[in-house]
Amino acid sequence: MLNFFKNHAILAAIIGAIGAIVAGLIPFVCASYKGTLVLITNPENATIRIIDSNNQSLPYTPGMKIMYGSYQVTVSADYYLDETRWIDIVANKNSKEKFILKCKNPIYRKQIDPKCGVKRYNKGKGVECGVEKYNESRGEVCGVERYKAKASPACNPRLYNLRRAQECGPQAYHSCRTGACGWESKGFIKKYKALKCEHPNCGVRLWKTCRHPNFGIELYEVCRDPSHGAEIYKKCRDPKFGVESYKTCENKVFGVAEYNECRHSDFGLERCGQ
Repeated sequence: MLNFFKNHAILAAIIGAIGAIVAGLIPFVCASYKGTLVLITNPENATIRIIDSNNQSLPYTPGMKIMYGSYQVTVSADYYLDETRWIDIVANKNSKEKFILKCKNPIYRKQIDPKCGVKRYNKGKGVECGVEKYNESRGEVCGVERYKAKASPACNPRLYNLRRAQECGPQAYHSCRTGACGWESKGFIKKYKALKCEHPNCGVRLWKTCRHPNFGIELYEVCRDPSHGAEIYKKCRDPKFGVESYKTCENKVFGVAEYNECRHSDFGLERCGQ
């Protein structure tokens, strides 16, 4: 029985020694499977997030040693767009990656430059500025100053045609018996009978003679009207008479006097806006 326990103690000591040796070798073995990661960021104060294949987050330190494999690296900073990429770590090798973040709202430097466009051209006088004044003359384009004077249907009626008609009113009536002419009595038994006379109730026998618009126009007044044609035209300034003078203006044909001031990507980045 005593030998049994001695044998077990020896076995336990051997196992413990082997475990210590293995534990001491593990760091050396693991170290041979690690690579070095160096990340360079712009801006320098960017936040770095590293996710391994087990979806575990690893804190970043410059030149850190991590096991070989693929890692998801996300770099972010205020006012910049996040950038994410996969980085492969190779055992016993340095992996160096550079992240240059893009601004969300880039604000470029400001300066006066032709890229900003023209602020002001030189002044000059010429056809490019438009006409200041046309030559003055008389012509149809100016409009009529006075039309020809004559009698025509365009003028007011002076005299209507003479005619005997109803429009002139009654001159004589027919004769007939009507109570409007009075009454006469006959016989022992008095019977009344209308007297006979010319009366409106009997109808018109003859109309008067007169001049009336319905009879047509015999004569017209003398007047001035467009239908008579122009007697004289007005005086005016018009392109048809040619140019007398041109305006003064700023125009590119006279050259650039000053360029605008603006911000442009060619001038370099000033800062990232919010």
